[in-house]
Amino acid sequence: MLWNRYRAVIFDLDGTLIDNAGSFRLAYGRYCERYPEYLCRDNPRQRTELIEIYHAPDRAAAFEGFCRHWGWRNPPAFPEFWQEWFMLYVHSAVCFPWTVRTLETLCGSGLLLGLITNGAGIYQNAKIQSAGLRRYFEAILISEEAGIAKPNPSVYRICAGQLGIPPEECLFVGDTPESDIAGAKAAGMHSLLLTGKPDTVGATYTSKTIACLLEPAPPK
Repeated sequence: MLWNRYRAVIFDLDGTLIDNAGSFRLAYGRYCERYPEYLCRDNPRQRTELIEIYHAPDRAAAFEGFCRHWGWRNPPAFPEFWQEWFMLYVHSAVCFPWTVRTLETLCGSGLLLGLITNGAGIYQNAKIQSAGLRRYFEAILISEEAGIAKPNPSVYRICAGQLGIPPEECLFVGDTPESDIAGAKAAGMHSLLLTGKPDTVGATYTSKTIACLLEPAPPK
């Protein structure tokens, strides 16, 4: 049932355990409650445009365009908007439907679990807490707190060391080839790429979701 050739599984967070799109949808609904005269939770176009500000190269300009398009008079200043909106997002983090079941099963099998995520401690810790994930992990490394980020292979080795497991006996799971899988490979770990993006670095395994960890492991 489980991938028992490994003694530890180390995960990425965003897009691997946490459903970013679902988290943004939940945050949008909560944001609408603060500005009901201008924002409507049942307006999918408005929701999409607000979420796209996160990915815009010039977020302030994108927010200004959003307000102009939707007739939002006297909106908050961009720094105020961004702080409010992004904090709502990180406190609205939700898991994929299969995340908790998979983690609980892996823990119950005796495997040790670790987590490595890039980002600011205040934001990533809020996501971990909101999604209820902290209790599953024996080691959690957040790049800002650790002073080192993926794909530097050292961060993978540090996590393995905190688990007390050699890197070659760890499986790393992530959704981004360059920032997740390449570093794990350089650290001597096997890897599972969740195939939202083409495998450009040669992951050991590929699958659509972490639910594959509940199935027999394919040959290496």
